[in-house]
Amino acid sequence: MPTPLTAELLWSIPRVGAPAIGGGRIVVPVSTADLGENTTQSCLYEVFLDDRDPRRLTTAPSAKPSLSPDGSQLAFLREVDDRPQVHVLAMDGGEADVVTDLPLGAMAVRWFPDGDALLVLALVYDDHLDPEATAAERDRRAGQQHSARVSDRSVYRYWDRWLDGGEVPHVFRVERSSCEVTDLTPTSARWMRWDNTSDPIADLDVSPDGTTLAWVADRSSHPHGELRFSLYLTDLISGDERCVTPDHDGHVSRPRFSPDGSTLVYGRTEDPHFYADRIRLIQLDPGTDEERDLTADLDLTPTGWSFDGDDLVFEIESDARQPVWRLRQDGST
Repeated sequence: MPTPLTAELLWSIPRVGAPAIGGGRIVVPVSTADLGENTTQSCLYEVFLDDRDPRRLTTAPSAKPSLSPDGSQLAFLREVDDRPQVHVLAMDGGEADVVTDLPLGAMAVRWFPDGDALLVLALVYDDHLDPEATAAERDRRAGQQHSARVSDRSVYRYWDRWLDGGEVPHVFRVERSSCEVTDLTPTSARWMRWDNTSDPIADLDVSPDGTTLAWVADRSSHPHGELRFSLYLTDLISGDERCVTPDHDGHVSRPRFSPDGSTLVYGRTEDPHFYADRIRLIQLDPGTDEERDLTADLDLTPTGWSFDGDDLVFEIESDARQPVWRLRQDGST
């Protein structure tokens, strides 16, 4: 007789997260639940395409893995003093090194294309606020069972995260050899995707030559009554920053440079008020800002797009299936 699918049985099944791929290797986070403690814990495993069993890489809770381009090093997040910090583990063995000491912890991590540095997304306090006063206010609220909040912003909460504490995300470069940290968006007070979204670093990319940062942030003005997530490009040599989509009414997401850096593809919606609006893939020439809609004739929404050589690959959900598509340079799929 079949075993009934109970809630306890469902939660006993390990859950495999999004894979990290690099240098011919694949690493996945695997989460397990403890019903007695009402907690989940994620550890990292290397999986193989042959018949070898997966290899467990971490025993302490670890999350959001990123493999270096040559597959020799694994970056991931693990808590240090209750803050998630970036760790790096050599894939040939040894202990993981802690490479960041960010006051508010890290949200996510990826490797630069050359593998010499890490791209880290982390929260910082907005410069115009007093961090000590903000922290004191947060401690005061934590001691109250109920508390009122006052905000001069139209958007003050995202699901289970309050947005009135003065924290904003910044993008950092962390040198692998020296752990030196450089803020790549030092003057930004803009919201990016919040840290309780599944993959906030998906909205960042670095050109193959390491000179340009593409990132998505809200361009709306205070009091942020109408959020507009827009595409920004930052010259990492001069520090110059510009918004590429200053007049677009919808939202953009997931910029990705082509392997030769000559073009950039990002997702764009047209209706800012409809969360499920169809996403179009837009090809941008960073030198001229000339754009082309790659999916003008496609009435479905692509997700998770990335380059495979000169072609784009992505998923599309349709008829309860989610096949992988390939978009070639000539526009055929």
